[in-house]
Amino acid sequence: ELHKDSKYLKLADLALTKQDDEIHLLNRTLEQQKLEIERLKGVLQDLLNNGSENEQNVLLNVSEQLQRVQKNIHERLSPALTRIVDNRIPYVQQQEDSIG
Repeated sequence: ELHKDSKYLKLADLALTKQDDEIHLLNRTLEQQKLEIERLKGVLQDLLNNGSENEQNVLLNVSEQLQRVQKNIHERLSPALTRIVDNRIPYVQQQEDSIG
């Protein structure tokens, strides 16, 4: 019985460590997105300040930054959130099964 509990605790600890890794990845990606948004604000401010002479370059820059943000959300944030949720549900169900 004790050996079984020890094995269960090791598995639970491993699952939580994996979730922690996913959360750290998610946090780093969110921080990157914040930086991209700040850069985008700067580019938009340049557009407002400089008028139409540089407008095409500024709009191209804005478009590229928006594409980077979308790519990060699609390739990193969404999968990370999905993995966290998918891993969490079986863990919670296991806990409930062991209690009830």
